[in-house]
Amino acid sequence: MGREESIQRKISRLAPADQTGFFIAASDFDLLNHVSRMIKRQGMVGMMDTAGRMQYLVDGRKGTPLAARRIMDTTQKLVRDMIMDPDELKPLRVLAVDEVMRRWQLMPRLKGYRYLRYMLVVAAGNDRMLRPVSKMLYPLVAEEFKVPISQIERDIRYCLKTKNSPGPAVSNTAAISMMCDEVTDLVIQWTRQIKPPMVAEATMGGYPVPGE
Repeated sequence: MGREESIQRKISRLAPADQTGFFIAASDFDLLNHVSRMIKRQGMVGMMDTAGRMQYLVDGRKGTPLAARRIMDTTQKLVRDMIMDPDELKPLRVLAVDEVMRRWQLMPRLKGYRYLRYMLVVAAGNDRMLRPVSKMLYPLVAEEFKVPISQIERDIRYCLKTKNSPGPAVSNTAAISMMCDEVTDLVIQWTRQIKPPMVAEATMGGYPVPGE
């Protein structure tokens, strides 16, 4: 094992998987070998050019359909990350949360509705907040509403159970994950339009919204 590979392994053990990594290549062979391993493992590799733009090298050796699917998946993730982060899109995100909850036909008068709404505004477009829901989102709601986590879980379950629309019962975690995906997809759909519907009229509905 070379010194560079040993250093690389030590860094990878210390740094989280989603953090920036540095790989030292001492020769063209090392560079090509490392890139080849990454492409084989992930299907593509991203490299930054001199202008600071990320360029992706996609493995096309297993056929064009697979390469195209990887490009589409990566593009969708980049778009989701790009449009869900800016604070100026918060009103649109809140509006999308209200629309998704309306589609689920949840009853706004219930406490569980308020907790769900707060969670969706926080977690929409941020998958890290869903890993896991019980450890990431529930404590935030408990702090905001000054209620125990057990009550939050119980009230959300009751809200989902008493929804007006028929359909199979789902767990709290599954429902929150599905609604977060729907909110993100709705924001993407609206941002592709020239004028997203009712952006200027988005309201907080009298419930706490993170960052307010």
